[in-house]
Amino acid sequence: MPAPEMRFPASHCRVLSIAAPERKVTIIHATNTALVAWAPSYLAEALGFYHDEGFAIERVSSGSGPASVTALISGSGTSVLNPPGELLVAVARGLGLKIIMAQANYQTLHLVISKQFAERHWVAEGMPIRERLAAAQNFKGFRCGITAPGSSTDYAARAAFKSAGLDPVADVQILPLGSTPSALAAMRNGNIDGFTAASPAPEMAKLQFGAMIYFSVGRDEIPGFKPMAGQVVGVRNADIEKGPDLYAALVRADVKAMRYIIQEPRAAGETLQKARYE
Repeated sequence: MPAPEMRFPASHCRVLSIAAPERKVTIIHATNTALVAWAPSYLAEALGFYHDEGFAIERVSSGSGPASVTALISGSGTSVLNPPGELLVAVARGLGLKIIMAQANYQTLHLVISKQFAERHWVAEGMPIRERLAAAQNFKGFRCGITAPGSSTDYAARAAFKSAGLDPVADVQILPLGSTPSALAAMRNGNIDGFTAASPAPEMAKLQFGAMIYFSVGRDEIPGFKPMAGQVVGVRNADIEKGPDLYAALVRADVKAMRYIIQEPRAAGETLQKARYE
């Protein structure tokens, strides 16, 4: 006797599938502050572009640009998001690194001065660059916060003061503070006269303390920085040779996010705000 045929309602049936395990990708950052310059990577994660490529993202902070490059060399991550300066030096020294993409045309670095310092030197927003350069000649003794020696904030500070006719060694105090949150705290407490940093720290100082953005890379006021690319993705040569498909997928996800920023700027800003600044 044949076995009875058993039927189940379609609503009771499920198609089972086994998803491929996600690959962990560790991205090294120079600071635990969420920089606006890292928006493509943050959005690639928030919008699921990394997930679509099969990535599970881990982010680690090294404390500074030079330290992040050292961490990459030592094998502490899959890639590093960093200004190009430190990576270019490492490439030139033959340390086995490669830059695989840039995420911006230039780096959003600024030299910001405190409200009190601006008032003492009679400088204000809207002054022409010629007048600001002339006024800066009287900034001897300026206490300028940076993240770390050899970082992009260090180089930008020195270039800015040199353009105003000051000796960055003899005329200015360059103070390594470790991070931009430390720079904001030092400005709030009156321990520094200003600092160099990437957005959003300068804008936060302006909003919270009445600080003034004195020199800006975006306005081409810090010599040598505007032609340089913004944040770049650096990797180890050995890793990309071993797994080129992984890095191609990483670039694809970041490019999708960059296109989204261009095509949907308002939505991108709202997503970034929710993902990193709330």
